[in-house]
Amino acid sequence: DDPQVAALEDVNNSLDGLLARASDLLQPTAAHKEAVLSACRLLHSVTRSLLEEEGGFAEAEELVTDGCDAEQIWGQMEALEGQGRVGLAKRVKTLAGRSAALSLAPQEKGKRSKINFDDA
Repeated sequence: DDPQVAALEDVNNSLDGLLARASDLLQPTAAHKEAVLSACRLLHSVTRSLLEEEGGFAEAEELVTDGCDAEQIWGQMEALEGQGRVGLAKRVKTLAGRSAALSLAPQEKGKRSKINFDDA
């Protein structure tokens, strides 16, 4: 078993769980907020791990969530993703191909994404 595939599956499961209760996030409780922060930390950790494996960039720091609002946390995610956009997309696509539990949805026409998995 590939630990990176397992980590991506964990991220997917965490995000699926949040989306299944998306309406709860309109008036989030402390538990909902913690679930979102946990999913962000997990996604950040997996992304950082994949980028560090590729090398050639400054080592990323841990995701800081204490005292941060949603925009600050998202800014950290975008800064990390921007360090290795092309290599990251290819690596995620390769790992997803090794998992029966993961699939990458095609990008909707007219929607722009910073990472385009269709071209990876």
